[in-house]
Amino acid sequence: MKKTEYNVQRIIILVLFFAMILIYINFFKINNKAIEKTLFFEEKGGFSIAIPESWQVRESASPDLKYRILVGRTENNFTPNINFVDEAFDGELEIFVNAAIESLEVLLGENHEVIQRSVFTTQNGLIGERVRINSYFYHQDNYVRMHIYFFLGDMRVIIITCITLLEAAEAYGELFDRTIKTFRWIE
Repeated sequence: MKKTEYNVQRIIILVLFFAMILIYINFFKINNKAIEKTLFFEEKGGFSIAIPESWQVRESASPDLKYRILVGRTENNFTPNINFVDEAFDGELEIFVNAAIESLEVLLGENHEVIQRSVFTTQNGLIGERVRINSYFYHQDNYVRMHIYFFLGDMRVIIITCITLLEAAEAYGELFDRTIKTFRWIE
């Protein structure tokens, strides 16, 4: 190989490398601008998350929830929602998730099925776990799917629970994953 051919190949590689960097930078600038317009900041909880398009932020009607919730459009007498709960914890996330699943088994009895448990990573690299559960609620006579995400924070765990009717679970599963990928602790 001649020296000039080597230099041309090197220049082409450098041009392609810098083009990829520019595309990468511009892609994230565009995406961040879009996300900034729809971010929900929960200052009491010290976190932020993107609000799905056409969803709303509301105060919770439940005294057990200290943070505001995200709600979608009501369909078939059910409102899909995303709620946030945190609990003091200083340990390994796997231990907490195991205990949470055992608690749900006691609470829900035979009316539930854990269908998936996996590692889940946000856009900013926060590693947590996702658990998907199918369950039947007698009081509403509905089958639902809960997508539950767990992340460690400063001496605590945040539990993000996304709930929708089972019949809409596949469509909402993607929406929930995209939304939770935007979760981040704010300092």
